[in-house]
Amino acid sequence: EVVSTADKPQKLMIDLVVGYRKANGSIGPKVFKFKDFELDTAATETCSKKLGLVVRSTRKLYAGAHTVTVRVNGTDLATASFDLTD
Repeated sequence: EVVSTADKPQKLMIDLVVGYRKANGSIGPKVFKFKDFELDTAATETCSKKLGLVVRSTRKLYAGAHTVTVRVNGTDLATASFDLTD
């Protein structure tokens, strides 16, 4: 949930940054545009998104730690990690 504490409406751009583990063990970020909206004063917006971890011709998935970061208006607000197994 995104909760407004501002005293006037705000324009928000929410991105999801997935840190995919690469073959050499480093993390490569991929930005997914998620939601662009205006949030009124004292309003709440519920947001949800599913990203499929599917092998594609452009991206191979490697086992290990990956991350997901929520970015609002260019500022990273929260990061979580998960382990992908074979």
